[in-house]
Amino acid sequence: MNSDESITNDQEKTSTVNGRSKLIDKSANKSGQMPVYRHIKTLKPVGEAQILRLPLAELSRCDCDPNKPDPCSSDEHCLNRMLKYECHPHVCAAGDKCKNQRFQKRNYPAQQVFWTAGRGWGLRTLVPIKEGEFVNEYVGELITYEETERRVKLARKNNVKDFYFLVLDKDRVIDAGPRGNLSRFANHSCDPNLRTEKWNISGDLRVGLFAIRDIAAGEELTFEYGVESEFRGDTIFHCLCGAETCTGFMGRSKRLGGVPSLTDTLSLTSGTNGVSNSRYSNKHRIRTSNITGEQDVDTCFGCGLTGQLIACQMSKCSRKFHPKCIKVKGQSFRNRSPTQRWICPSHRCDICGIDASIACADCLNSFCAEHRTENMRGIYCLLHGHE
Repeated sequence: MNSDESITNDQEKTSTVNGRSKLIDKSANKSGQMPVYRHIKTLKPVGEAQILRLPLAELSRCDCDPNKPDPCSSDEHCLNRMLKYECHPHVCAAGDKCKNQRFQKRNYPAQQVFWTAGRGWGLRTLVPIKEGEFVNEYVGELITYEETERRVKLARKNNVKDFYFLVLDKDRVIDAGPRGNLSRFANHSCDPNLRTEKWNISGDLRVGLFAIRDIAAGEELTFEYGVESEFRGDTIFHCLCGAETCTGFMGRSKRLGGVPSLTDTLSLTSGTNGVSNSRYSNKHRIRTSNITGEQDVDTCFGCGLTGQLIACQMSKCSRKFHPKCIKVKGQSFRNRSPTQRWICPSHRCDICGIDASIACADCLNSFCAEHRTENMRGIYCLLHGHE
């Protein structure tokens, strides 16, 4: 498809995937009605919303060996990949051979929009997908919060039931309603096969869908989302996804039985009338999805400078770092499992590597109970000479 191509109710696209399969399969849909939207490949800023770009000199560079097969392909060894930073072809030593440029190259497995049994339009894969594989980017119009509020109010005033909003950061929202790609058709499931992740591309955030497990060819692509309490009011949203683990209500926590708050969720979208989340019975539905890989702009604990940082995920730890500054004690970071949350080096003993009981207030040096006495003076390590 061209980047500005429209998909309309009376026009079926005959573009093929792998030379044979239509992007849209209407065979099971007797009405033949498709939601109207314009197909785009990347985020399109609207109004005051802007896409950020960093100079090449400020982009993070990994230390992968460009002469090895499939450089930057390992989630355990490529520093950029571990931090959810994509390499830039003009910065990475591997150049165009780098395997950590999936958003930029749009390396999506073949997919198809199809009419589901009782759940409206959905999205399925036409090829097998492996666990951890990048499946699609969630793209649309990039708008401000003010514009989002204006669109929501206007839609409700005109009884429009289809919403595709997704929060990118504290200032910007992605709206895949008027313009988007095939990811807008991905349905909800309480037992999903995809998860959403935020990645840093050339200095700005983008949202991708990644496989949680191996997915067979022909299987529907789904991810889990809830109902944002700020928008739901007193409405109860019934979930009809049919999964064995279905909670019965959209947005209900499996453990607490509540609806996630704005601070617990990072995105929101909704839709009805035979579009991606038509399995829900209520007319006005807002869906939310927890997105991993959130990055804040603050001060790096390692060097004291601002920039794109990664935050420690240990409870009550407020330390943030540049990717290059983590290398000070990078072994504990590099050897972690890709599924583990990232814990900053100050939570591991420098001597033995077990959980630290104290960390220096001025640096990353930290020690367990056994080694703290000989290496710490109060809240400072011996290197700083504090009394």
